[in-house]
Amino acid sequence: MSKQIKLNAYDGFDRDVKELYGEVTIYGPYVRNSDSRSIVQIRFADRSSVTKLYAKVLLEIKEGRILSKDETVDHIDENPKNDCPSNLRLLTRPENSKRSSLQRIREPVNCVWCRMSFIPTKDQVKTRGQKRAGPFCGRSCAGKYSQKVQTTGETWSREKIEVKYFKETD
Repeated sequence: MSKQIKLNAYDGFDRDVKELYGEVTIYGPYVRNSDSRSIVQIRFADRSSVTKLYAKVLLEIKEGRILSKDETVDHIDENPKNDCPSNLRLLTRPENSKRSSLQRIREPVNCVWCRMSFIPTKDQVKTRGQKRAGPFCGRSCAGKYSQKVQTTGETWSREKIEVKYFKETD
């Protein structure tokens, strides 16, 4: 196991943490080996302890309260190692998840049978790499194609579905 690197917190960090949590012992901030993020361990008088991200403790100090389980810290510049207090803001977990996840752009494609434009389902997009014909706008067109394959033996290759993603920004 490699040695953890201790960081220098700002002057008054221990005092500010003790104002929030009461009589505690503070260890850190340290750089966590697994992901290089800064962490702080807070040990209470009853000998129990909690390890929190340094960014979360900084935001708790800024807000003047301990964050609830439904609240999380968002790094405005999307760099999880930039723990500058001006780069941190409070978000609910669903807001943070929505902000940091990629969303698929739902673009229309043409049915290979009837050439009608439609928005493919998630399952149709998932099968885009398989060696099946399609995409089809519905069961009717898929059935007509299947009937043609059974009678003539002629198969078609799958048309490529271009998938694009976006990330929600403020």
